[in-house]
Amino acid sequence: MLEPIDSYKRKGYPLILLFEHSFEIRGKDNAVFRKFNFDEVEKLKFYDPNNNWWTRLLMAVSSFNNPTYLQYKRYRYLKLIKKNGGVWKYRMPISVDKKMIDLLKKIELESKRDFLDVSF
Repeated sequence: MLEPIDSYKRKGYPLILLFEHSFEIRGKDNAVFRKFNFDEVEKLKFYDPNNNWWTRLLMAVSSFNNPTYLQYKRYRYLKLIKKNGGVWKYRMPISVDKKMIDLLKKIELESKRDFLDVSF
């Protein structure tokens, strides 16, 4: 087994391992790592499923009838889109850790490609 060049591990976040020609991600709700070669990744970005107009409308309407709806735990996804059309989402807390962004930028640098979208 190859030793990773770098890694990211924090409770509640996906575990990421960086290797020479690939990286592996394991979601917090999954027991196995999924391997991604640099050349098969089209885009890697953060995705907030609650950042849309219908969720805001639903929250506004529901808050009158059910105030506990507003107390739900917000989250976002690390979304990986492959060139073959495959999409992988890894659930994580709403806050994004700087160390995680640094590792994702390092993955992009190692791959010598531009596929990372860190806009929020």
